[in-house]
This record gives sequence, structure tokens and C-alpha cells, in this order.
Amino acid sequence: MFTSLALSTLFLVLNADVSKLSLQAKIERIARSSEGIVGVAVLGLEDRNLITLNPAKHFPMQSVYKFPLALAVLKQVDEGKLKLDQNIHVTKQDLLPDT
Repeated sequence: MFTSLALSTLFLVLNADVSKLSLQAKIERIARSSEGIVGVAVLGLEDRNLITLNPAKHFPMQSVYKFPLALAVLKQVDEGKLKLDQNIHVTKQDLLPDT
């Protein structure tokens, strides 16, 4: 029984690693077809596996942050903490240093 459990666990770990490698290869293939420098970071929410491409480079966020920000605001609307028509003022003091 222990052997089959160990083999099943090993298979799941290997399968996750293969999926991670497959995703990494797909990301790299897409990046190669672009005409610029591509940066990617993907964090698996369940297994915390991290896949990156050019992680040491710094890229401007531009509009990338808007989606998670919208999700956070809508969550607070659902919780009754904010209203959809409410203005939110952000001052320099609200920001982290060097932002």
C-alpha cells in the first residue's frame, strides 16, 4: 500500500512538474514570436508554483494593474464598504515610498 501511495504521489508531483514545464515552454515560444522583450510571472494559487520569464527585468505596469484593482474595489462594493458611484481620492501619502 505504501509503495502505491508513494508512486501515486510521485506521479502527481511529476505530472505537476511536466505541466509547469509545458506552460513554461509555451510562454517562451509566444515570447520568441514577439518583437519585444516579454516579462511574465504566473503563480499557481493552489500549488504556489511560480513560472517566470525575464524575472530580473523591470517592466512598467501600465494598464496591467487595473484588473486586480477593479476586483479589489468590487469586492469592497459587495461587502458594503464602498459604493459604485463613490469617488475615491488617493493622495501621495497613500502611496508606498518611491511610487
